[in-house]
Amino acid sequence: MCELLSNKTADEHFEEVIRSGEKQLEKRLIELAGEATRTRAEGLELKLKEGILTSWVHDPQLRTVRKCTIGRHRVYVEGRNTDCRFIVRYIKLFKKTGVDEEQTLNFKNRILKALQEPRTRTLRGPDQ
Repeated sequence: MCELLSNKTADEHFEEVIRSGEKQLEKRLIELAGEATRTRAEGLELKLKEGILTSWVHDPQLRTVRKCTIGRHRVYVEGRNTDCRFIVRYIKLFKKTGVDEEQTLNFKNRILKALQEPRTRTLRGPDQ
């Protein structure tokens, strides 16, 4: 059972999702993090393996960020099951094709800014 943390930007995005009437995103991420352990790459780790950002692999600052899709949202996460810790850094709400694409400098800068923020909240403690 792995730990799941968030930063200020992710917390603001979680609030926006709740205001829009969707209440399952945070709950689903907590469940997925709970399925992974240091020795089992399941749950959130499996979803993140599907979402490796090939355009960011060679960027030393962004290479640790992976994404997963939950509903209409794209969730950008740092961490691996082998560390038993995931940190939600950014959520792209209500993703639309052609809008705010990962390849743009503007979007990359927003992710870099979110990476600098300290963790603010524990969504799921280890072994919880």
